[in-house]
Amino acid sequence: MWCCYGHNGYDSVGGNCCVCQKSCTTRTCKCMYLHKECSYKLLKFYGKMCGICNKRFKLWFLESCPPDTNEEIVLTEKSKKIQLLKKRIVNLEIKEKIDVLAPCVLQMYPYLNGTNRLNTKVLLDDVCNDICLKKRLYQNLLDRGLKSRESKDLITFLTSVNKYYEIYYSSSKKLLKKIFIKHLLSPSTWEDCD
Repeated sequence: MWCCYGHNGYDSVGGNCCVCQKSCTTRTCKCMYLHKECSYKLLKFYGKMCGICNKRFKLWFLESCPPDTNEEIVLTEKSKKIQLLKKRIVNLEIKEKIDVLAPCVLQMYPYLNGTNRLNTKVLLDDVCNDICLKKRLYQNLLDRGLKSRESKDLITFLTSVNKYYEIYYSSSKKLLKKIFIKHLLSPSTWEDCD
């Protein structure tokens, strides 16, 4: 949330940087304090004009950002490790479940046999937003020997992947596409096709 520090007599000696929230003494406009290193993030997110005071940001003679404390460094490293672990878990789940789902999904589109290109997001949207296609996918999974509960869980997972596709890691999106392409090019996918 942006707030205007320039109004109601806010102390002009200093405040917190509007990006990193560390103490800062240089203003970029009437409203915000800013460090030199944080200015790129502000411009990328906000543009060249302040949305509060409607003034152009001043980006010269800005104070440098103070160095991180030991606690901040440790916290950042832990956060990076947690993010890496989350990414690995997501990718493992995609690999395990989409490997089962991909042939069944592709069999519903026999015209894709012989092609080597595929728009994964369009395919997911098509399957996940059509009740008839979901029922057919369910039947394809049952025909492959999966139990009813497993099939429903896989379809729920596929719907979730489609719903949150845009916020997935880029490595997860690439893995998803790679699995679909692998099954698209596999002759075993098309053996039992109607």
